[in-house]
Amino acid sequence: MNSLQRLFFALMVVVSQRVSSLVLLTPPASHYGFYDDVRTDLFDFYADFYQAATAVGERVLLVATKDPRRGIDNGAHQELRSRGIPAEDMLDFVLDDIWARDFMPTQLSSSLYARFSYQPAYLDEDSVFYINASAEDLIGYWELRSSDSSLTRYDNIIMDGGNIVFISTSSNENGTDTATESVAIVTERVLRDNPALAGRSGSGLGPAFTCCPWDPYGILDGDEYGQFSIEELAAGERALEEALEFDRVAIVPEEPEVVRLGHIDGIANFLAPGILALSNFSDTSTYQAYEQLLLEKLGGNITIVPLPYAVADETFTDGFESAKGIYVNFLRTNMAIYLPLFDIPEDAVALEIAQSYSDLPVVGVNASQVAIMGGSVRCLSQHLWGDIAEAVLG
Repeated sequence: MNSLQRLFFALMVVVSQRVSSLVLLTPPASHYGFYDDVRTDLFDFYADFYQAATAVGERVLLVATKDPRRGIDNGAHQELRSRGIPAEDMLDFVLDDIWARDFMPTQLSSSLYARFSYQPAYLDEDSVFYINASAEDLIGYWELRSSDSSLTRYDNIIMDGGNIVFISTSSNENGTDTATESVAIVTERVLRDNPALAGRSGSGLGPAFTCCPWDPYGILDGDEYGQFSIEELAAGERALEEALEFDRVAIVPEEPEVVRLGHIDGIANFLAPGILALSNFSDTSTYQAYEQLLLEKLGGNITIVPLPYAVADETFTDGFESAKGIYVNFLRTNMAIYLPLFDIPEDAVALEIAQSYSDLPVVGVNASQVAIMGGSVRCLSQHLWGDIAEAVLG
């Protein structure tokens, strides 16, 4: 291979990587104070994540404003520049939250980029309004730059992105199916927020007047909104399969005793097609109940693997429970598994298990200082690929 051929091959690899896999991160802006005490920890986390992802050839985009308002620091853009992240991998834009997984659109397949209605019952009305407004501004900016908008809006489905884990037959942009069928898992929170999916009348609670209800649906106090029948669960699964274009959707209960968010990505996540990681809850009966239910719903095409669950008894501002020790909150992209690590003995066990069962390289990302806020690697990121990633990159 001569030098010109080598250069051409290198350029083709770069172009392929740019459209095949993109990690989106949304560091904190300077105009609101909720994360003031942990800004340095967050910037360190994003820098570590960036280095880990780019080391395996991932493209990373950080939405980071240059504005240093309130004099806290030099602004997200400059703080990340000082940690080695180049300006060309940042977009100067203001967002009103860091949990990109929940409030930004989620790519479900190579052709379906889904914007669910972000109206969580565990947040207050004002916060939800500003988060949505800033997200819509960014989405509008992307749509103006792209000649073909691929965004599908599900205004009639209230759901955080953290309440859906999935494996898609079309998630490999090289044209090779990554699974024999597309599968998604959500919790019953989607039915509480959208009772019509289960064939019920009425509506969910929506955002609260003040922040932040610990158990908005009273699951631990009689569960007046829940107790879904087998028929209602089946109806909800069929409705979501049709709406979201999955071959199979499984609805499982929210995690017992941790009922604020109702997310699935602290319970289970896909390591590979047909391989589902399940939090190995300290209560053996809880693990067994989820395992049995998932095997019943997903059939013999799934292997369930326990990942350590060493959750810390800590809370953040407004009582949000720590995600430290929850290893299923990893991010799966087309290029790697990004596994949260917490500087605890269970790290080595989780890494070994993930490496044994994943079909992709497993890369550890230190989340020990940010998990106290209630989420880690997956909660703080989104994965885009193909034409949708290309449109976002402009």
